[in-house]
Amino acid sequence: GRQYLTQPNGQRYTRRVKSGMLPTGWTQIAPSDQEPPAPAPTGPSLQLFLFLLVQSEGETNHWVLSACNGLDGDGCGKSWQVLGDATMMHYQHQDDVDILNSSDMPLKECQVLNKDLGQVQVAIIDEIANTEQPPSAISRATVTENCQGWTLCVAKKLQAQGTVAERIVDDIGGLLELV
Repeated sequence: GRQYLTQPNGQRYTRRVKSGMLPTGWTQIAPSDQEPPAPAPTGPSLQLFLFLLVQSEGETNHWVLSACNGLDGDGCGKSWQVLGDATMMHYQHQDDVDILNSSDMPLKECQVLNKDLGQVQVAIIDEIANTEQPPSAISRATVTENCQGWTLCVAKKLQAQGTVAERIVDDIGGLLELV
């Protein structure tokens, strides 16, 4: 299969993945077939990603926020997510996890929310993600929010702190699926 990544500037990347094998490196999707792929950006700074992971058939995509340097193949970093049935979700934040290569759920898409993330911003993300309550509902029929809604709430608070641009929050808001 293939995984896709979209940078904040609209540039798209792809890579090949096969079950049981390490994914290939990221390749820029060129506007025309004549243009060679651009090298993946590298550097010491972290990037904030939104990973959309495929769950079971009939389920909405699972959303995970991750601060890592993921385009160069080293996807280890901190992740923030809520898991569980939408009636009673719980935090599942992790340090030093590689979401791209360790998840049981295949990657559908990822978005770069911030391409130059500092440690102060990571601490802000951590504080917001730990104070935004996981979704819950009395019954399945009363569920109004899942991991996607929780992630969008966190992203909106990060926008208010200047960590994520308003345009990016609007873009990911357009990815929400009906619960």
